[in-house]
Amino acid sequence: AGRGPLAGPVVCAACYLPPGIDVQGVMDSKQITNEEAREEVYRRLTTTEGVLWQVVKAEPALIDKINILQATLAAMRLASIGLCHQLIHQNINNNKILDCHQAMQYSQIEFSSSEEELSSTFSILVDGNKDPFQGHSMTESSGLSLESRAIIGGDATVPCISAASIIAKVSRDRIMNQIHEQYPEYNFLNHKGYGTSTHRALISKYGWIEGIHRTSFNPVKTMVANHVQPRNQKILDIVSHKNDKIKSEMNAPQIDDTISLQEEMDPLDQLSVADLRSKCAALGLDTVVKRDQGPKGTGRIRTVLLERIRQHSSTDPPVLVSSSSSSSNQAKEEPVPQHDAPSSLSSEQYRRSKRHRTSNTTSTEHAMC
Repeated sequence: AGRGPLAGPVVCAACYLPPGIDVQGVMDSKQITNEEAREEVYRRLTTTEGVLWQVVKAEPALIDKINILQATLAAMRLASIGLCHQLIHQNINNNKILDCHQAMQYSQIEFSSSEEELSSTFSILVDGNKDPFQGHSMTESSGLSLESRAIIGGDATVPCISAASIIAKVSRDRIMNQIHEQYPEYNFLNHKGYGTSTHRALISKYGWIEGIHRTSFNPVKTMVANHVQPRNQKILDIVSHKNDKIKSEMNAPQIDDTISLQEEMDPLDQLSVADLRSKCAALGLDTVVKRDQGPKGTGRIRTVLLERIRQHSSTDPPVLVSSSSSSSNQAKEEPVPQHDAPSSLSSEQYRRSKRHRTSNTTSTEHAMC
């Protein structure tokens, strides 16, 4: 999960479903558009007796070093090896999300196993058209007998791959939610690091975050090429400069200084697709978006609905209303921002009413069955 985003890790999972086990709701994670629904299927999977899984993440630094494809394939291999050890030794490291370095160390641990266990052949089914083990030395160095096969569209047709896709997606969403707590002004809670228009605007506004944003992906790639410092370095420099200035003026030995940033957002950009449909319906607008409507790519449905609402709202007389927006953590198929905002306000009205500003880890699922 997470091959396409501008920020956060790519997360791969390997999952084993015992014969005869049928967990309700297991399907391609991309078809489960509600985050709470994915969490519920994840809970069922991870609490079902006999189900084993391993999750491995490749952080942005590794992605930028060896490229997104190679980082993804590495995480897939390591998740598979980790799951093989679990199948042999039962439930070792089952609940931990390992980065690639940790997973590599784990894969090199020598476990005591019978000759019969080590001679067993593990069949690995991989979603997509790339076999991560083909021609790779880890196939031999792992000491395990492995047979791997790539299946295009496997996340929609093979249950164990579907299960792995859900585990990978939920695991990555949780990582991005944690990043949001550290950098709430970037709104990672809603876009999960994907390149939505709001996320790109926030990068332009606040800068890129070292260790979070991928420097091999634009627009950050261009910013780095133009010697633009990461946002976290900027904050340190600003705090240091302000401290030095205050110390000089007040002759104070210690000054504590913090900077808090408050984003000013267009409320329409923060509504979920479901909320946009509801708003269209309330305004008497068409809520159906056909395949040939709107631009291609991520956010097509959202773009069309927003355009309809904004065209309708542009004819409304301006009304000055002061109101605050509240967050709504609703998951959806497309990685777009989702905040609830006053439905009675148009974008222009909201901008006029809020002029103040305060300065102060493509789902790559990997399954074994």
